[in-house]
This record gives sequence, C-alpha cells and structure tokens, in this order.
Amino acid sequence: MSSMTNKQRIFNEQFLSIPMKAHRLLLEVIQTWIWMGLAGGVIVGDSREGKTTAIRAILNKLFSLDKVRIPSIFITIAKRDQETIRAVLFCIYTEMGLVPSRGRQTADNLSAQIRITLREKAILSNSNRIVLFVDEAQRLTPKQLQVFAELYDKMAMDQIQLTVIFIANLLESRHLLATIMDNPVHAHIRGRFFRMAHTYQSITCLADIKFCLRQYDAVVHKPDNECYTQTFLPEQYEEGFRLEGIGKPLWNRFNDGIRKDLKLITWPAQYFFSTVNILLTQLLPLQDKDDPVEELIDEAIKASGIIPSLNSLLKD
Repeated sequence: MSSMTNKQRIFNEQFLSIPMKAHRLLLEVIQTWIWMGLAGGVIVGDSREGKTTAIRAILNKLFSLDKVRIPSIFITIAKRDQETIRAVLFCIYTEMGLVPSRGRQTADNLSAQIRITLREKAILSNSNRIVLFVDEAQRLTPKQLQVFAELYDKMAMDQIQLTVIFIANLLESRHLLATIMDNPVHAHIRGRFFRMAHTYQSITCLADIKFCLRQYDAVVHKPDNECYTQTFLPEQYEEGFRLEGIGKPLWNRFNDGIRKDLKLITWPAQYFFSTVNILLTQLLPLQDKDDPVEELIDEAIKASGIIPSLNSLLKD
C-alpha cells in the first residue's frame, strides 16, 4: 500500500470527527434539559451546519445527576408519501434495528415493540431515563408528533422518563413549528416537547476556528499514533508548523470575503472542514515556501463547494 493510499485510508473525510466548541455547548444544553426533567426540546440550525454530526458526537456522553450514564437512541425520519402515524412508528421501529415480522404490523403492534425495546435499553443501563434523538424532524406533521407523546406516556407507566430531542433544519421546519406554537389544538405537544429550543451554530468566530485546528494538531489516529497534521505534513510538523497557525488568515479570508458575499451568519461545518481538509491533504503538502498561504486558502474555499455554482448556471 502506497503512502498516499494509507493516508487516505486513515483520513476518511466523511466519517472524520473533529471536536468543536459547538459540540460542548450542545452537550451542556441537552444535559441541562435532562437534569431539569424536561420531556424534550428542539435543536434547529441551517443546512450543512453539522447538527447530525454534533448529536452523534455526544450520544454516549449524557449522565444523570447521580452520574449514571443515560442511554440514547438516534433515529432519522424518512419522508414517505403516506404521512401517517404508522409510517412514523415503522420508521422508528426499523431505525432502532428491529426486524419486522411477516405480515403487515399494526400501529399498536409497532408501538408495543418500540416500548419494550426502550424499556430494555434503559434497564440494561441501570437508568430510569432514556433519550430519543429524532433527526430530520421537519419531515414530520403535527399529527405524527402524537407518536412521541404516546411513547412518553407509555414509558412513564414503566417508571422510565423518555426525553425526545428533535433536530430540524431551521428554514424547512418554520411551518411545522409555527403550527405547533400557534394552534391551541397542539398545546399538549407544545408543552411537552417544544418549550425549549437551541440554535446550533458551528463556526462563528476566530476562536472557533483555532479550537478546531488545534484538534488536527493534537488528535491522534490509529494505527500510526500521529496527529493529522503530522501525518500529512511530516517535515513541516518537525520544523514546528502547526495547523492552528493559519487560523487567523483562514478566518480573515472567509470573514472579509465569502461571508460578506453570501451574507452568511456562520461558516457551515461541512464547508469549513472541507476547506481545511483540502488544505491539509492537497495544497499545503505541495506549497512552496514563497507561496502566500492566503492564495491556498482562497483556492480551498472555492473547492469546498460553499459557492453555489448551480445558481449561476441557472441564470445563464
């Protein structure tokens, strides 16, 4: 196996998990909701902010006040042509890894099996709580949210508190959220799950960028027991180079350029990490000492996909 092939093997960008300051804040928010005894809440954010990645990063880090780990389950809601209660129950059922039996199962059967599985997971963890994370919640209808109220009630009968955290794209969920908040018919759903909200934002300032870049300089990967900066820039690393050192020019090029051009509030995580990974794996290894790093940063930002080229294509 060549050196570059080996590097790409350990640097699978799709599954690379770099700690972020936003992850810490998200964990603190959800942990507080649980300690307050809330039935749930909603996490919203713009597209490509890294909400799903952030939730997955904290799944196994939730604890009760008496330091017992709280089990959690992550599911993704799929869009279906039949927007029924059974469709949501079947989605939860399969996302939890349960195998459907032969024949069509009723909503009651699916609900009963989900309840049993949630109860067993809590008992095996010696916990009287369990957290259900529901991603892509903007695909739900107000009627389908009744599923989670029913599961909450059934778990309460088992002396187990279920906390449901909905994760949704902010723009796509506006209609759903407005309907829940404005219509008195949904008062019980609103009171249980939608009293608390947190807006997830990944990269908003220089400090956020430098924190992430420090992880490239510090997080050790297997099997080479090196940090990512050391793996891709071994000579520069030995000479004292650290990726954190390009934090300020990286922020300046984004903040003074593409951020203003696209009227962005944040640097969405997908495009930020794509920019950094292109720099680390492709551009910086080939950099001449006289090459301004700002030019490489501009090239990486453009290659990250943050500039919507399709818009210009449709206008032509």
